Amino acid sequence: MNLEFYSKTMRRMSCLEILEIRVSQHRQEDFQQELEKTMKETMEEKNVYTIQSYSRGSAGTDYLLIINHRERIEDHRGSGIGQILIDAFALYGMIHHSIWHEWNKLSTEI
Repeated sequence: MNLEFYSKTMRRMSCLEILEIRVSQHRQEDFQQELEKTMKETMEEKNVYTIQSYSRGSAGTDYLLIINHRERIEDHRGSGIGQILIDAFALYGMIHHSIWHEWNKLSTEI
């Protein structure tokens, strides 16, 4: 195995930073306003190329934010943007934060 090639390839692979947020029901409207405001502000960060937000269909208090980074994040605490989002949303409920590294770049064309 060519370790130099492997090392360079691993650095180029993308990374997902996931924030699962369970918002207190009485803070939901405030959270949604803060989410919109914060998403607009953080999209200017050059290292992030998408931030997607989802809400769980059956429970209106569960949200998922996916930050898709161009490069791997080696710090287990996440990126600066991730930390900004965690700090901004910590007032509204519980947050589970995780980092997912791209494992395999295989793809199929349709």
